[in-house]
Amino acid sequence: MRIELFRRRLGRLLLLCGIVVLSSYVIAGYLRFGAQRVPAPALNPPAQAGPPQWQQLTTVANDYLNKNKVEQALVNYREALALNPRYVDAQLGLAAGEYRAGRQAIALEEYKRTLKLSPKNTNAMISLARIEATESGAWPQAEAHYREYLTLRPDDLEASRELARVLSWEGKAEQAVGMFQRPGVAPLMTASDRRDYAFALARAGRNTEAEAEIRGLLAGSPGDRELSLELADLYAARKDWSGALPLYRSLLAKSPADPKLNLQYGWALLAAKNYAEAVGPLERARDAMPSNGEAGLALARAVKGSGDLKRACKEYERALPAFQGNAAVVREYADALLEKRDYKKAARFYGSAYQQGLRDDRLLAGYAGALSGAGKYKEALPVLEELQRRRPTPRETFELAKLMHRLGRDDQARALLRQVETSQ
Repeated sequence: MRIELFRRRLGRLLLLCGIVVLSSYVIAGYLRFGAQRVPAPALNPPAQAGPPQWQQLTTVANDYLNKNKVEQALVNYREALALNPRYVDAQLGLAAGEYRAGRQAIALEEYKRTLKLSPKNTNAMISLARIEATESGAWPQAEAHYREYLTLRPDDLEASRELARVLSWEGKAEQAVGMFQRPGVAPLMTASDRRDYAFALARAGRNTEAEAEIRGLLAGSPGDRELSLELADLYAARKDWSGALPLYRSLLAKSPADPKLNLQYGWALLAAKNYAEAVGPLERARDAMPSNGEAGLALARAVKGSGDLKRACKEYERALPAFQGNAAVVREYADALLEKRDYKKAARFYGSAYQQGLRDDRLLAGYAGALSGAGKYKEALPVLEELQRRRPTPRETFELAKLMHRLGRDDQARALLRQVETSQ
């Protein structure tokens, strides 16, 4: 019984071993022949193709910049440019980021680099122009960039408005007016633009238009000093003293020590022949600006007009060094000396003006009068003869006859007197 049981178990064991051995052969065969037909799975499957890394970095940087995370944006822009130094989008973003960070000088250079990479890049061009427009020393460059931009984008009225302002600041009044008057620009103009426009009109000599603009601006800002001064100057230019003088007076009341304003007010009073009133402001202007010859000359004229010849001559003498070579001013001083009856000195200064080439009737009459007054009749004779030839009026002919008589040339004197009698 036990032997039979043992045989059965042994049989089962041998059958099991056979199955195991057979399975091993089947697996080995599969591995040998099946592996040649079925490829083994890859450990690292290839990724799908995407944008270059510098482009991805720039996209991230743009997102940072839009969220005002400027420094993070700048890091990514620089990494993108390290991978591709000619990638324009990254370079433009870097320039914008530096500007957003408040580093204008660096942004300026980065925008210039952008234009080197992409010479027709309008974003870089207009950004560069706007930065340059903030510095007076860079206005010519700003103008050039604005003009180049507008050749590419002529429809950009905002850029036209900005260029008009730069032209106004540069003193290119006519060009500024033309740009401000481009169709569509006027509705974009701010109050500051309108001021620049008004000043440009005045500088361009378009006084009627300028006056209208300034009046409109002063209605809204009556305390604007520069506008009031410009309006006063416009009135003075057309000799409207009733309009100019009250404005100058009002401005001077607020800034009594302003030397330039004192000079402008004094000039206006002098032109209006208010000589005595002009002396005060012109004296303050001259004292504050001792090297300003115009202030000294205006004061001399005001003092002379007020009747103080002695002081007027001193003021002329003080102002004269600033007008070396100006024969008209030298003659003006000689006129004051002649009125003061300082004949000898007057003759010397008339002679100086004469030697400088001044030959008008006023000079010849004064020169001859001064020489005669100083008793230099022989020297006066050719001067008076020249005047009588140029202006043979009864007065000049009579004066020449008197001089001939003093020199003992009575026959010539009588002949001249007969000319006077027949001409009447």
